[in-house]
Amino acid sequence: MFVGSDKMTFEYIVKLLDGTYIGNDIKKEFTGKFKIDSREVEEGDSFICINSGINFINDAIDKKASLIICEERIVVSVD
Repeated sequence: MFVGSDKMTFEYIVKLLDGTYIGNDIKKEFTGKFKIDSREVEEGDSFICINSGINFINDAIDKKASLIICEERIVVSVD
C-alpha cells in the first residue's frame, strides 16, 4: 500500500524516488508490477535496473515496459 494518493501515478513514483521523469503523461496511473529481471517484464510493468540491469533496458522496452527505473541517465530509442 502506498500513502498520499488514490492512484499510483508515474508522478508519484518519481517523487518517491526523487527522480527525473523523461516522457509524456506523468499523470498516468501505473498499474503494472515492479520487476528486476527483464525476462519477466510484461506489458505495463516497470523495469528496475540493478547493477548490470542497464544492459537489458532494450529488452524491457521491447516487452513494452511502461517505466524504466535506473540510477544513471540513459539514452534509448523507442519506436
